[in-house]
Amino acid sequence: DRRLAGMLKPKDCCVFIAARAPCKTPSMLAENVAMADNLCRALAMASIDHLVYVSSDAVYADSPCPLTEASAKAPDSLHGVMHLARESMLRETVKDGALAILRPTLIYGAADPHNGYGPNRFRRLAEAGQDIVLFGEGEERRDHVLIDADSRLGERNGERSQLISELGDQTRHRRIDIRGDVERAVDEDALRGDGQL
Repeated sequence: DRRLAGMLKPKDCCVFIAARAPCKTPSMLAENVAMADNLCRALAMASIDHLVYVSSDAVYADSPCPLTEASAKAPDSLHGVMHLARESMLRETVKDGALAILRPTLIYGAADPHNGYGPNRFRRLAEAGQDIVLFGEGEERRDHVLIDADSRLGERNGERSQLISELGDQTRHRRIDIRGDVERAVDEDALRGDGQL
């Protein structure tokens, strides 16, 4: 924390995105909270102009309705608990007006290594000729954002502002529909032979 504090300058904008994610165990939760604690201790020693924290929409309770800042914060996973705890820690540490919290939904893109349940994993399984297995009947609805779109929004939000932003277009897609779209795209791709999705 002292080393980090020594690197921070009064006009700096710091983006906090570091995490062991997705957070799935109590020890991972402790590690992630320790990361935020180190940052908070550094920020107590050094002043910066602005902090952008990339959190997650996992802080919200599951809902069939679109999420807003007024939606209930009631995470049902350690990943959501971790982000909500870190948000609280940062709010207690960062001066008023200097904190922006971004809560992206499921982000996907061609080079994403996460391979989370959704478009990326479905595409990779389909390309490998493997079955796409859904949880339940695939009825769960989730917003999905292409990484390029999220990056552009993050750039705009990187300007000095105080906000909490749910990143997504509020278009909720059923997993079963995503699976069908991916399978059709892979079939069409095989017919064209161009290797593009």
